[in-house]
This record gives sequence, structure tokens and C-alpha cells, in this order.
Amino acid sequence: MTYYLRPRRPALTLVELLVVIAIIVLLLALLMPAVQKVRAAADQMRCQSNLKQIGIALHHHHEDYGAFPPAFLYKPTLAANVPAPSWWNDPAGNNTMLASFRVPRTGDAATETRVINRNHGRPGKGKGAHSGPGWGWAAYLLPYIEKDSIYTKINFDTPVDAPENEEIRTRIMPIYTCPSDYRAGIFTDMSEDHHPIMDAATNSYAACYGAGGDMGEEPQAGNGVFVRNVRRRIAEIYDGTSNTFAIGERPAMFVRSPWVGAPSFGTAQTTDGAPVYVWVVEEASVQTMAHIASHPLNSPYSDPYDFYSPHPSVAMFLFADGSVHPIRFDTDLAVLSALATRAGSEVIGADDY
Repeated sequence: MTYYLRPRRPALTLVELLVVIAIIVLLLALLMPAVQKVRAAADQMRCQSNLKQIGIALHHHHEDYGAFPPAFLYKPTLAANVPAPSWWNDPAGNNTMLASFRVPRTGDAATETRVINRNHGRPGKGKGAHSGPGWGWAAYLLPYIEKDSIYTKINFDTPVDAPENEEIRTRIMPIYTCPSDYRAGIFTDMSEDHHPIMDAATNSYAACYGAGGDMGEEPQAGNGVFVRNVRRRIAEIYDGTSNTFAIGERPAMFVRSPWVGAPSFGTAQTTDGAPVYVWVVEEASVQTMAHIASHPLNSPYSDPYDFYSPHPSVAMFLFADGSVHPIRFDTDLAVLSALATRAGSEVIGADDY
């Protein structure tokens, strides 16, 4: 009987093993940007789908009520019966409060401070004022995004920050959440001097107040589609619905705002860790709206009342005709302002953005 010895297969040497590992790491490094790019594109498409559904809801609301919903609803008669919270008393006795302040990201001394009188007796105007009941545009669209069960629980004469509305306002709404918004979720809305107002789920989108103006001090005076207490009709969009912003992006990673609306004494604040140079505090009305002012899209100097995008190179906007378009960050500020207004008579081409 003849026996044959099977040759022994040599094992990998340490050098060969390291070479294999290095090749695998290199391949992964080459693949990661492609994977991230695909993921970003998918998130952008989902965001676009969210805005498209919001647009359909807006037009169904218009069919039923003859107009779009207001940015938020303020009722002075209701607010008059709601006393200012106990902590609103001025301990210094000087009846003043910071209205807007910017702090460099390094935490150094404030670069800008503006002081106004407190707003006792001026409900609905200025920081720290009543804005109740405060229910916003996103709440009025609930029946049109298949959330009737939530809508029927709302008493729109009660403030959004009332204890009985906690279950509603802490409900995370996927349609109001951009998948790229990594700070979306439940947060605590704070007053200007750091008193908790309410816990609420965030909104990645804001209604367009227009171009310029002070939506904090004058939330009813915008030249866009959405302002406080006004239900705007399509017939009032003289620039054409295909040339006018309705809703745009402002994610929680930049400013955390409740989807339910604008609570009295609440504020819109730059989110900790946001990719901007300054921290700014603005009035509660800014939580429901944004506008085009002095900053281009995704400027590092953006304020809470600006639109902002978590996507690379573009921000997604819903136009008043229900279409959704990506707007480049480098779009000229004059073009953005023209798109933000409803009756500016500007001439805009699709190639401009």
C-alpha cells in the first residue's frame, strides 16, 4: 500500500495579514463617502416627501376653509384671563428685560445686547408676552395628514402649554421631522430668563413670514404667506403660488421649536452646538415662522428667525402651489427675498435658484 503525504498549506504570515487588513480598511475608506452620499440623498428625498405631504394638506385645508391656516392663533381676550407667571416679576425693579442677545460660540462677552421694556399690559407684543392660545399651522393641518385622532383631542381655546395638552405636544410627528435633523425629538421650551415653559416635540419646518420685518415684535405684519391670526387666501398671493415660499426648513439642530405652536413666554433659541457663530434668543412667535432677512441660507451668522438646512448644499422649500424645490445655499439674497414675499411683483426664473 502506497501512502501519499498531503502538502501542508502554509498559513498567512504576519506581514501578509497586515497587508490584507490594510486593503480592507482602504476599501472601507473609499466606500464610506459613497455610502454617506447615498444616505444623504435618501434623507433629502424623505424630507422632500414630508414637505410634499404638508403642501397637499395645506391645499386641502384651503379647499375646506377658503384659506391657509394662520402661522399661529393669538386671542387677546383669552390671554387677558391668563396671568403672567410668578417668576415674571422683575426682581431688580427696573422693569426691563433682554429682548435679543448674541453670544459668541467661545462664550466671551456678548457682542450685542438690546433692552426693551417688559410687556405687562401689552399682551401679544414683544418677548415674554402672551401669545396664547398659540396653536400653530402644523396643528391646524392634523386632519389632513391622517392625524384626526390627535386633532379631535385639541381644545383650540386652551393654551398649547396647558397641562392637559402635554400628551399632544410631546407627540413626535414624523411628517414634521426631517430625517437629517439629528436634534429632533422632545425638548424643554425655556423662557428668556431660563424658566421651563413646557416639554414639546420639535418641528423641522417653519412657515414663511416673508422678507425682512420683525416677526417677534410684529408677528402679524409679514409680507409672506403666513403671519399671526391671518388666514391667507391663494388669491392674495399676487406674485403667483409657483413663485412664493410657503414652508421651509429650520431643523432642531439649529433651533428647537414645538410643532404645536407658540407658547406664551416661550422663546426660540439657537440650539447648543448649532453650526453657527452666535447664540440668539427670540420671541415665541419665531417658533412657528422664519423669514429671509440679511443672511443667505446656512450662513454661520444665522439667527433663529432664519431658514436653515441640515442637508449639504441645498435647503428644501415648499412653494405655495404645493411643489417642493431644493434651493441652493449660494442663491442670491435678493432672489430669496423675492421668493419669500407674496406680492412684491419681482420677476424670478427657475435658473435663479
